[in-house]
Amino acid sequence: ALEVARVGVASWDSEDRLVAFNDAYRHLVYPGLEQEVYIGRRFLDLATLYYSLPANRREGVGAAEMLAERMDRRRGDGNLVEHHSRDRSFRVAELRTAAGGIVGVYIDVTEEHRNESAARESEERLRAVFNSSAVGVAILTPDARFIEANDAFCEISGYSGAELRSRDSASLTHPDDCASMRAHIDDLLAGRSSSFVIEKRYRRKNGS
Repeated sequence: ALEVARVGVASWDSEDRLVAFNDAYRHLVYPGLEQEVYIGRRFLDLATLYYSLPANRREGVGAAEMLAERMDRRRGDGNLVEHHSRDRSFRVAELRTAAGGIVGVYIDVTEEHRNESAARESEERLRAVFNSSAVGVAILTPDARFIEANDAFCEISGYSGAELRSRDSASLTHPDDCASMRAHIDDLLAGRSSSFVIEKRYRRKNGS
């Protein structure tokens, strides 16, 4: 059963010696040290070997500190915690058994973290463009109420960002252009179009 598991699984006896594990455990938790993982191996010995490798330590944190931190987490309370090395992340849940041993489950979340990091970087780039653009840009709800506007749009409209958040697009649009604008928005929301370009007149805060 352990060999067909899609996550790493390992079991330790009351003296913290490895009694069962699957290949996923070796590859997920001890990459590059797979041959050091074998039945009867003590957890402390494995952890010491793992943290002796600089690639498995956080910058500025020594092997002894990382090992102490890992041993402190090994309480077997079943809580899910995350472990991070420089190039790998996985979630760990270790549960103390009635016989005094530990059963652990180890889930690789490296790709998930990479995707989250990429999404954050993309959002940061878009935010930088949004904030620094000389072109007026605004984000609206489906019913055309303002969520956010950059400085350029605020300058164009004469309203502050806070003031815009209490208004909708129609209140800034010349009456003669409202129907056309609404039709384009309806097409967008209904999926009949994916974007639109329109020339319209704005009404500034000062009435111009």
